Amino acid sequence: MIFNRINDQSVELRIINYQFPEITNCEYDSNWLLMALKEKSRDVNWVIVGPVL
Repeated sequence: MIFNRINDQSVELRIINYQFPEITNCEYDSNWLLMALKEKSRDVNWVIVGPVL
């Protein structure tokens, strides 16, 4: 999902993978997603990846 704003600003949210893809039988740990959050603007460009959903 990409959100574009004025002046070439954008924020991108992307699913990378499950945090623990090898765990398939635990209701809580089996469903965490690794997400990439990328921000782009004139002054700042950065990416962070973490288990957020």
